[in-house]
Amino acid sequence: MPILVMCFDCLWSDDLSILNNYFKQWYLRLNTTKTTTSLFHLDNHRANQILKVNIDNKLLPHHPYPKYLGVTLGRTLTYRTHLSNVSKKLNSRTALIRKLAATKWGANQTVLKVSVLALCYSAAEYCAPVWERRAHTNKVDIQLRTAMHIISGALKATPIQWLPTMSAIAPLHLRRKAATSIMHQHIHSMNENIHLKKTVADAPATTSLKPPRPFYNSEKQFDIISAWLEYWKNNPPTGGDVIEDPTVPLPGFHTATRRQWLTANRLRAQ
Repeated sequence: MPILVMCFDCLWSDDLSILNNYFKQWYLRLNTTKTTTSLFHLDNHRANQILKVNIDNKLLPHHPYPKYLGVTLGRTLTYRTHLSNVSKKLNSRTALIRKLAATKWGANQTVLKVSVLALCYSAAEYCAPVWERRAHTNKVDIQLRTAMHIISGALKATPIQWLPTMSAIAPLHLRRKAATSIMHQHIHSMNENIHLKKTVADAPATTSLKPPRPFYNSEKQFDIISAWLEYWKNNPPTGGDVIEDPTVPLPGFHTATRRQWLTANRLRAQ
């Protein structure tokens, strides 16, 4: 049975003893080759520190970047390694999407949008509430913008604000905030006896840790449509004054041919 022993700036030897006794009591065997230890703290002077944890007289290997439920963790929980790995995955997937798009024979924009949401966004937004407030989200955003460029057929010089409207997909940062809001609602609907709900309810309103702020301090009720309209109003792109509602797909999104769609979008962004 593999397990991840995570120590936040301390070593809980008593807890490890209890864990070992539990395995013995229920005739379970701990896989000491797959069980790893990791240390989480903000002290850069101890960045290379290696934990030496013994269970049943066996030294557990130390892993500075363990993967838990598909998310790669790190010492400072900035998720830089995780987002870099996701970016590499998206790069190969956007290459597949690019092969579907062409002026004459390629798939239309509706099919490309569905393909991008299924292949790229599903991987890019996995566990987004965990890392959406971190500083390295741009690694993922660059790849998703490339996918939106493919859907819209827009040139590279097209302002970023145009891409969500041309692709009929909400802006990236707003989708992540909406996912965090959904998690808030899910936790709020939990039974009072569930430990996660108690932890969030008892969490301090302020923290001495460096930004980003904890997820429970973000917006609990988030309307992505209103936020998108406000974002468009405060960040209007060149030529955007002709668009009244950026949340509505542009004319021709469902009916225009691929060539017509590319031409129209490139004219709009002039």
